[in-house]
Amino acid sequence: MPAKEHWPRHNHENFYWLQEDLIRGRQGLGDGWTFSIWRPQALFGNALGSPMNIIGALGAWAAILREQGRPLYFPGGGPLVTAATDTRLLADAIWWGCKAEAARNETFNIVNGDVLVWPHIFGAIAEVFQMPMAEAQEERLQQTMPGEEAIWAEMCEKYDLRRNSLAEWIGSSWEFTDRSLATGVEYPPPSVLSPVKLQQAGFHGCTDTEDSLIWWLQRLQRERWLPT
Repeated sequence: MPAKEHWPRHNHENFYWLQEDLIRGRQGLGDGWTFSIWRPQALFGNALGSPMNIIGALGAWAAILREQGRPLYFPGGGPLVTAATDTRLLADAIWWGCKAEAARNETFNIVNGDVLVWPHIFGAIAEVFQMPMAEAQEERLQQTMPGEEAIWAEMCEKYDLRRNSLAEWIGSSWEFTDRSLATGVEYPPPSVLSPVKLQQAGFHGCTDTEDSLIWWLQRLQRERWLPT
């Protein structure tokens, strides 16, 4: 840490490596085009059925706690030092990479630019939902949340939310969220990508991760994925 683009591949099966090898092989056919490879960290955004939708998962979980009259608490494990990538920032970087000569046939890490330790910014979720905070309490969301479909269906009717079940919207993102919060791990190893190569190539975009968390939760409220 911080992980750098020139480090050798980790020796395990990974469909990303297959994709990279495929695109490099096709480029060798001589069509005269270039590519860029982007490596974000925990993405902040939203997509129906995405297996890595941590914002949707945390938002739905917090909303259900509030509906049950319970306070918000940090459900994860030890304080993992990591980073996140706002999908708006990723989009800006990809657009820059489409035009920049420095991005041709290059691999770039792309992160917000700060460091994320979830317990340090979890209070922002409570502020969005106007909830009190309680002491940390470990919870495996992949085990508890699939059983909350009934209350979620009632909330969709009560608050005129989109009529998607938790399984349809969040699905396996419960498991991804548990991993992202280091649930069950007392001393999680740090995991941070270095953005230096991208900055030196000419892209200088950045965003505050706590602000990003708030913005996405509020957007999900505006778009009726979550109650206000």
